[in-house]
Amino acid sequence: MIMLSFVVGAVDLGYAYQHYGVVLNSSREGARLYSRLPCTGSNRLALRNAIIDAVVTEAGGGRINVRDQDVILSPDPASGCPTEGSPVDVQVRIRYESQFGELIGVDTIPISASTSMVYYGTDISQSGS
Repeated sequence: MIMLSFVVGAVDLGYAYQHYGVVLNSSREGARLYSRLPCTGSNRLALRNAIIDAVVTEAGGGRINVRDQDVILSPDPASGCPTEGSPVDVQVRIRYESQFGELIGVDTIPISASTSMVYYGTDISQSGS
């Protein structure tokens, strides 16, 4: 029985680690997009939505459900544009629903990942640089 508990725990831990990897990649994708896209007074809300959509889409590819409210942008482009050369941060927080945690009284485990990149405000990926 003890050996079975260890195996079940290891499997559940593996699932949690897989969720963390997807959440981390999602935050990286959001930060990568945020660092490159220009922010102006007229496109701030569209920029915010594009970043969040990139995070949610990336997580969906790993079959992880990330909601808009699970994504935290700093600075939030809806409030104001970052200055060129300043860091931008994309944080993703989810709650992993443990497959076997109820056996030990743990239903969900918080998983969070954050990525910071320098804001350039221009997409240099198409310039050949």
